[in-house]
Amino acid sequence: MIGIMIILIFFGSMPLGLCQMIQYYKNLKG
Repeated sequence: MIGIMIILIFFGSMPLGLCQMIQYYKNLKG
């Protein structure tokens, strides 16, 4: 899934952004 890829990249780049990314992804899903 593209989402997992983005999360992986974010996790490797900046773990702090992971929390925000998860919340954003959850909001998109509903």
